[in-house]
Amino acid sequence: MHSTPQHRMIRFRPIYTHCSLPAGIAINVGAVAAASGAGKAAADSDDEDEDDDGDMFGDDSDDEAVAAAAAAAAAKAATGKKKAKKIERSQLVYDLSPEEEETKLEDIEAAVRAIAFDSLLWGEAFGKEHVVGPIYALRIQGVIEDEKVGLYDLEDALEAVPGVQSIRQIAHNKL
Repeated sequence: MHSTPQHRMIRFRPIYTHCSLPAGIAINVGAVAAASGAGKAAADSDDEDEDDDGDMFGDDSDDEAVAAAAAAAAAKAATGKKKAKKIERSQLVYDLSPEEEETKLEDIEAAVRAIAFDSLLWGEAFGKEHVVGPIYALRIQGVIEDEKVGLYDLEDALEAVPGVQSIRQIAHNKL
């Protein structure tokens, strides 16, 4: 047989009916409970009004919100300038292989440094990289602004340098 559990009603009594406060001050728990019940009913009716306004934090003053928004817009207009757009730059490293082993890398370097685009900066020193046998490739490094210089335009200009057989991109890093 199943026995149904007996439900007991447990009543809690307040532990602190009054607190020891300075002389002349006392707290009546019954009055606080009655006041909180009346306050809760008033708060419930206010919640219905607040839901209609869409105000989550209980601010009844829409004028203050409009004034704050106007002040923020005025402060933004006072600065007057937009944030500076970040300039996208790329660092490029190429190896230029000469046509013949008699081709002087110094001549190729001079021709490469003569290539000029808006916002193209060549590195200070170019290097030599061993390819095969007595042939060395010229390693160059430059920095471009992505919006001003096209990568393919630069590669076409490097391929057009006299004495260059081929170019190979070693690195392309966004700065």
